[in-house]
Amino acid sequence: MCSLAAQGFGMQVRHYDPGKGDEKLSQAVGFEELLRISDIVSVHVPVTPVPAQLVGQLP
Repeated sequence: MCSLAAQGFGMQVRHYDPGKGDEKLSQAVGFEELLRISDIVSVHVPVTPVPAQLVGQLP
C-alpha cells in the first residue's frame, strides 16, 4: 500500500525485509544501502512493549 502511494508520486521504491517483500512493487536492497540511497525512509514495525531500535546513530 505504501509503495503504491510512493510510486504514484514518481518515487523509486526500495525495501529491506529479510523475510518478506514483493519484488513486483519494490526492489530489495541491504539495510545500509537503503539508508545510503534514500531521501525518505518509512519504517513499519508491529506494536510491541519492547522497542525495536531499528534506526540509530552509526558508529
